[in-house]
Amino acid sequence: MIAAYARKLAETHAARQLKSQVASRYATARAEAERVAKAEVANDLRTAMQEAKGKDAKTTARLKKEAEAAGRAKVAAAVDAVKPPDPATLQKDLSDYWEDRAVKDFNEAIRAAIARFGPSWRVSAKKALAKQKNAFDAGIEKAYRAQVAAMPKPKKGEPRPLPRARLAPAEIAAQLNAEALKWRAEQDAVARGKILDCISGWMVERREELDFEFAPQTARSLGDFNFAPDSNEFRQGAFVPATPDAAGTTAPIPDNIIDSIEDRPTTPELRREVTEVLVALKSLEPTLAAGNYHDHGGGKWENAGCSADRYIRGAEGDLHGADGRLANRGFWRHDAAVRFLLHLNEAVTAAGGQWRALYNDYQVAEEVNQTTGWKNVISMANMPKKKFRAPATPKLAAAKTPEEAAARAEADEKAKADALAKWEASAGGLNWHGPSPMVLHFHLDFFIPPKKPPPANEKPAAAGAAAGG
Repeated sequence: MIAAYARKLAETHAARQLKSQVASRYATARAEAERVAKAEVANDLRTAMQEAKGKDAKTTARLKKEAEAAGRAKVAAAVDAVKPPDPATLQKDLSDYWEDRAVKDFNEAIRAAIARFGPSWRVSAKKALAKQKNAFDAGIEKAYRAQVAAMPKPKKGEPRPLPRARLAPAEIAAQLNAEALKWRAEQDAVARGKILDCISGWMVERREELDFEFAPQTARSLGDFNFAPDSNEFRQGAFVPATPDAAGTTAPIPDNIIDSIEDRPTTPELRREVTEVLVALKSLEPTLAAGNYHDHGGGKWENAGCSADRYIRGAEGDLHGADGRLANRGFWRHDAAVRFLLHLNEAVTAAGGQWRALYNDYQVAEEVNQTTGWKNVISMANMPKKKFRAPATPKLAAAKTPEEAAARAEADEKAKADALAKWEASAGGLNWHGPSPMVLHFHLDFFIPPKKPPPANEKPAAAGAAAGG
């Protein structure tokens, strides 16, 4: 299934870029032919001038003119000799290239997903198995008590009959083993279902990516956030996010907005201007939940206090249909996502700023970007590879025997091999923004100019004064 889907993705990718690739490669080949021919012509001209030495000026000028004319003809002939690449051959080469990329990408994405979600899957499976074991134990005891309660009461003067003895440990173990096989099979099915959900998420996103890359759009690019439509400060690139370290420049995410109050101690603050925008947005989006973490943001946004993650909670955040399966391709409801992003645009522009969202639903991005006129919503789904750092060799006293030295070296090599395997298995991370379960969320970057303090000679308004008298 995946091989066929990867091939179809590759063929679609190749078909959509074929025209531009033909033109690009044809232009590159013509430019290269012209460069090579001009180098040869320059050498021919030097040779002609060497041969013209000792001749009169008129003859020399004539020979130079003839050599230059011949050179121009040679360059033109070399360029004209270049033919455009055969579209059919090129399309096949592009399809093969993108197919290889897709297969590698699939393996890395699913490996990264298992590395990220696997620990929580195991915890859930262990809890489910423990719950079933407890229910089994309670059932054994309940059955025994029911047996005792069901026994007839003895007549007066007769001895009370003894209940059947409790099951022997061997009998209980045999029943438990039989039940445990069923429980483990159920958890295996759950795990396979989760992996299939990740596979489905990869398939959906890679299809969305084709539209993000090739579908025609009229919205303008945000560039590097060094400008905004209504701010000279942005146009001049005067405001650059900085790590929030000065007193008073940052503020915590309010309790009624932070995604997890339990994470408050480890959640970095945001720039005060960003927090104020979130507060304004909360009035438009009552279910707003947002979070932050250390090293959040890419490039100059990293740790700048200008990035936050947003989630849709409550009924609108339910991703499942009536049959219990993922609906809407694993993305949030279209109307809820569009409404939130347009409310975000309203709050940010009211503060004189600009914003960007990473979210992988193309249909949502297209509607929002067409409305704002800017490419505010873009996609991001990659597996950034972190640099591998081998564990340091522990400093120990000198080995007393060659055998001890060999054992230490073997242990050191094993530790490094284990660390490398763990690093490779992690694929460095899962920098995705949907669909579920592939880390569905909005990543938001804010570009809001800090409020300037009033001039030193400006007096504050009198106490009790109100606008309009």
